[in-house]
Amino acid sequence: MITGGAVAEAGLLFGLPWGAYDAILRLVLLIASVFLGIIVLQNRVAVAQKLRAPPLKPGDVPNRSRAALRRFRDWLAEVWHVLAILYLLALWGVWALEIRDGFTRLLRASLLTVLVLSLAKGLDVLLRRALAGSFRIAPDLAGRYPALEARANRYVPLLKGGISGFLTVLTVLTLLEVWGIDSFAWFAPGELGSRVLRSALSVGFTAVVAVVVWEAVNAAIQRHLDRLSRDAEAARSARVRTLVPMLRTTLFVVILLFVAFNLLTELGVNVAPLLAGAGVIGLALGFGSQKLVQDVITGVFLLFEDAMAVGDVVNLGGKGGVVEKLSIRSITLRDLDGSVHIIPFSTVTAVTNMTRDFSFALLDVQVAYRESTDKVVELLQALCQEMRAEAKWGLVIRDEMEVLGVDRLPPDGPVIRVRIKTEPIQRWNVMREMNRRIKQRFDELGIEIPAQRQKLMFEGTPPSGFPPVAAPQP
Repeated sequence: MITGGAVAEAGLLFGLPWGAYDAILRLVLLIASVFLGIIVLQNRVAVAQKLRAPPLKPGDVPNRSRAALRRFRDWLAEVWHVLAILYLLALWGVWALEIRDGFTRLLRASLLTVLVLSLAKGLDVLLRRALAGSFRIAPDLAGRYPALEARANRYVPLLKGGISGFLTVLTVLTLLEVWGIDSFAWFAPGELGSRVLRSALSVGFTAVVAVVVWEAVNAAIQRHLDRLSRDAEAARSARVRTLVPMLRTTLFVVILLFVAFNLLTELGVNVAPLLAGAGVIGLALGFGSQKLVQDVITGVFLLFEDAMAVGDVVNLGGKGGVVEKLSIRSITLRDLDGSVHIIPFSTVTAVTNMTRDFSFALLDVQVAYRESTDKVVELLQALCQEMRAEAKWGLVIRDEMEVLGVDRLPPDGPVIRVRIKTEPIQRWNVMREMNRRIKQRFDELGIEIPAQRQKLMFEGTPPSGFPPVAAPQP
């Protein structure tokens, strides 16, 4: 550089034109910049080793911010020499082109670039930490909503990515502004950037509302299911679990259509023809599958009205059995002999549920007219108390026997009607056991259970071949 400067000055003394003088100085400074670039390349490995993140200690697992910083250091170690050479060329270009206040502007832009990048990185780390802290659920709230934290944490990576993307765009725009490009003017009212930003904010707000509605409905459903599980209401839980997939699918489709139409509207697409076409298609499908629609609608209302649940014993559609499966279109019954009945909901006009909340084992006990009905009632009550005293039957019989009284007076003997309140599915077991004990106790005490008899009465002279009937002796 000294030699080149001296040659240029000597040339002026010997009449060298100013153009040649400037060319010599530019060439000398370019050669000096190339030498500095060679020095940078010679120290490339040594400086990269200093910049590269040190190896992790055994068992050391960095968090996300620290891992991001380590990746940045490794990236800087790989490209620092390129950035340094480009900066040297920029310095030479500012001097060679004689840009007014070039060095001052370059230095200010460089310092502002480092400052903007540092602030962006610090702000990104700060916002990520604040976001992670804001999604920590308090212990009492987590106790009331066990799955809330897990659902909320699903959106943490997405939000962190969104924040990083927003900061990246803002950083790039700021850097362009720093380097003399009026980037913020793109977002003035009426400009393209303003319209894009307004559309992006509208779509983002719609997406946030959709996510909030989706998660609120799912949280309410999950809380209801958990409450049913805690209250041991297995039947209602099964009914709700049958409806949950349909409700979630319907809600998801509605939210997705709402967001899609909003996005298309922001993009300038006229959605009116789409809505009209969807209405025509829906109308055609409705006419073509009326029976299916009737099955679905009837099933939804039957399930919402809690008419039946899995495990109930019901009579419907002319068939009876245990409800084995509920779908949105049909119900599957298992008959007593093992037969399976699949009944579409559209054929159901009435539902008789024989195991809802509780049941009654209804007994009609017939005795001979010579027996005392009061003593028979006392005997039946004693048998019921005997069953309730046993561990097996005490768990299924809810209350004392209810005596309804003498129900009928047929020719064979009076019929005493009683009933026993039982657990919903145990009425038949209690009835069978009670009948068995009644038979045994009546046999022990000699109480007659009348059987149907046919009496023949002859009037007038007996036919030939039949001896005359002797009169009964007193």
